[in-house]
Amino acid sequence: MGAKVVHFEITTNHQPEELQRFYADTFGWNVIAAPMPDAPDMSYGLIDAADAGIGGGIGGTAGGDMPGHVTFYLQVPDPQATLQQIESRGGKILMPPEEIVPGTTIALFQDPHGNMVGLTKGE
Repeated sequence: MGAKVVHFEITTNHQPEELQRFYADTFGWNVIAAPMPDAPDMSYGLIDAADAGIGGGIGGTAGGDMPGHVTFYLQVPDPQATLQQIESRGGKILMPPEEIVPGTTIALFQDPHGNMVGLTKGE
């Protein structure tokens, strides 16, 4: 079996709480605040897989310097090794593996056509 899509993310660089309310009200999702100790201005909210089919999050972009985006995250055993494969196939590393909260490591890459996709560590 290939890598599974395990998380989605919708971000904005403008009023993330408003975007969270939009999706919660429109689709009936329960958005639960998730404190981000290293980036308190991100206002990140988590959506349970029971609400949306897979787990997800809606929040601000780090420091507001990245444009809003929609992406999905693939679970892989070794994000760094996967990023090396991606680069060898024409992709670009946007963010190397980083533990954003204890127990959660993510990375971001751009595929050869410019789409941003995330990786998360897992078996």
